[in-house]
Parts: sequence; C-alpha cells; structure tokens
Amino acid sequence: MKIRDFAKKFNLRLISASDASISLGDKVRKTAGGRIDLTHSSIIYDFLEERLIKAEEKDALLKQLNTIPLGDAGLGNIKIEVDVQNDLELKLPGIADLQTKLALDKDVNYGFKNVRAKVLRGDPRFYIEMYLDQLSVINKKGFRKKYRTIYLIERLFYANATINFSKKIELEVAGVLNESGINPSTHHATSRTVTYEFANEQVPFAMEIIKVKGVE
Repeated sequence: MKIRDFAKKFNLRLISASDASISLGDKVRKTAGGRIDLTHSSIIYDFLEERLIKAEEKDALLKQLNTIPLGDAGLGNIKIEVDVQNDLELKLPGIADLQTKLALDKDVNYGFKNVRAKVLRGDPRFYIEMYLDQLSVINKKGFRKKYRTIYLIERLFYANATINFSKKIELEVAGVLNESGINPSTHHATSRTVTYEFANEQVPFAMEIIKVKGVE
C-alpha cells in the first residue's frame, strides 16, 4: 500500500520531519488551509500555566505520557511503500541520511513494515480530559478561542524502515551505511536484490489527532 493511501484510509497525518521528541498529548495546530503544524508542546504545560496543577504533577503526567508502551497497531501485517521521488519531504525514521544520499537512485525502494502504535489512554487521558473540562468551565469563551484550531495527538505510529535495492549497487549502499553509521537489524539477499530492515521504536512516522474536548 502506498503511504499516502495508508494515511487516507486510516485518517492519519504523516509526520514529514520525523522527530523522537513528538509525544502523545502534544498540541497540533490546524491552519485555515488545512495544514497541520506541530507545536512540540504538551497540553500538560497549559494546565501548569493555568495553575490547575503544580510542577511535580506536571512532571508526573509527562513521565506517564512518555512511558506509554508500544503496542499492536491493529493493522495486521501491512506493508507500506514510500515513493521518495514524489515524497521527498518524508524522512524515514533512522535512515534519513541514507535516504537523502540515495533519494535519486531509482534502483532503491523504501517502505515500512511491522507497524506499531502508542495510544493516549488510561490515567493520562483521564487527567487531560478532566483538566480541559475545568479550563472550559473557568473561561468558556476564552477556552474556545484559544483552542479552536488546536488538536491533540491521540495515537503515534512507529514502524521499521526497509530498503530494497538492486544487487548491482550493493557496494554503494554499504558505503553510505558505513559512512552514516547506520546498521540494519536484518539483511536478506537474493541473486538480484538486497533488502535491509532498520528497527525503530523511537521515531514516529504518522499520527492520529483529535480535537480538543469542549471546542465545538
């Protein structure tokens, strides 16, 4: 499945500049043109700013959000194709340097497999919704104005990056890997092609966002 089709089918937003600092509960701003801008700021800081929580409570909530484990994404054994010729802004987690150096080589195919997800649930979700309710009661008009274009990251998707390439450029790819200090987790070769897989549990490539509760 093509990555754009994957995102459309499951109503996800692709993360063009993959970043390990992105977390569940982060605020995302939706522009008038429909573009999604990452703020790299958790909604938890808003609760601290409004004095609904203390610094130690903020730290505890952020720790809970950052330690939510990866789990099954519920997508089956799906494999995703990435066309780097047309999707140059999409950087594959863990191999962005390799992707950049080989992007124009048509003998290289990129993709994702073993898709997993982190989901905003349990205590962190309960407290986020509780404090948002409190904020909306304190200043209903101001709350709607402040959050009308704000969404929250509800799910983050992670996957192992894969590259498949012609055997004839194996030495070239190996050289780029060595230069970049990137090590594949698995390696499979046939008489014509070579496939590398790169384990990734740190950098998400897609997200599911939800509108802030209480904003209509």
